[in-house]
Amino acid sequence: MSEQNTLYRTLEMMAILSRPGGVTTRELAEHYEMSIRTIQRTIWTIREAGYIVDEHKGRYSINRAETKKRNMFDIGDLLHFSKEEAELLNRAIQGIPGRNAIKENLTRKLYSLYGSENVVNNLVRQEDSVQVRILIEAIQNRLQVKVTEYTMSTANRGMQKVVIEPIEFASDYSRLWAYFPEQRKNFLLRLSGINGVEAMHVPWQCAQYHKVGYIDVFRGYGFDRNQLRWIMNRRAFGFMLEEFPLAWKYITRLDPKTFRLDTEVCNFFQPARFYLGLPGDIKVEEPVDFPEYVKNKDWDRDFDEDMAYAVSFSPVEKQLLRNR
Repeated sequence: MSEQNTLYRTLEMMAILSRPGGVTTRELAEHYEMSIRTIQRTIWTIREAGYIVDEHKGRYSINRAETKKRNMFDIGDLLHFSKEEAELLNRAIQGIPGRNAIKENLTRKLYSLYGSENVVNNLVRQEDSVQVRILIEAIQNRLQVKVTEYTMSTANRGMQKVVIEPIEFASDYSRLWAYFPEQRKNFLLRLSGINGVEAMHVPWQCAQYHKVGYIDVFRGYGFDRNQLRWIMNRRAFGFMLEEFPLAWKYITRLDPKTFRLDTEVCNFFQPARFYLGLPGDIKVEEPVDFPEYVKNKDWDRDFDEDMAYAVSFSPVEKQLLRNR
């Protein structure tokens, strides 16, 4: 192996050793298709370079806090972001549509080089950070977890001790795409509704059924897509960009005072709320029954509002839930 490849492998191994939970020499040997002795020599080289590498029950990890205390240098400093930069970068990565190799590689590099604990601390509430770390590790290692308790947002009920397969976080770590093997459905869970997560160290069993939904410009979540086409005056256009800045990509200027929004949404809850505040400034082109939908909407009890429910229910199941 060339010196360049050896250096690349060593740097990559340092990133792996910096992840929470550590890794065994056997896992590294299988990953790099090398002997355990070669992996041990590389770990020795990393130690000689000044990094504190701890070993606990056969799992090796770089002690970033002690390494920084000794050398005033953290591997995370190789790719340093401020809190604002980390948040914007993560949002940009999660905003890439669908699941593809580029998106997964960018996410993996952000977590490994910058440190998932730093990303978590920047993006979530302190009381949620431990849960998020467990979920991040489960996603990275394709493992199941057990949710101790989950509370629905618009009902005084929930689920207890349910096994899920976490797939990925939605944009700002406030929600989680996950598959429920017992119910055979993909769900979007609110992080605030999760009370306790237990690592199970059991591999995913249903990866072929995993499905990640769509996030629209109104921050709506779901699998269904519905066409939305509005004509807006300058006032509505200004408020739109202030509240939903991602909408600018789907807005066309018709003349100095008139703008058209042409996009797809998962549900009509947020668009209806926005329209309700500016009814005289927006002309609806599609769907034609949208104004009637807003007029007849039950704002206190609506299926689309509660994204805690499975977003991959069939139309019949959705109707049953609406009539509950």
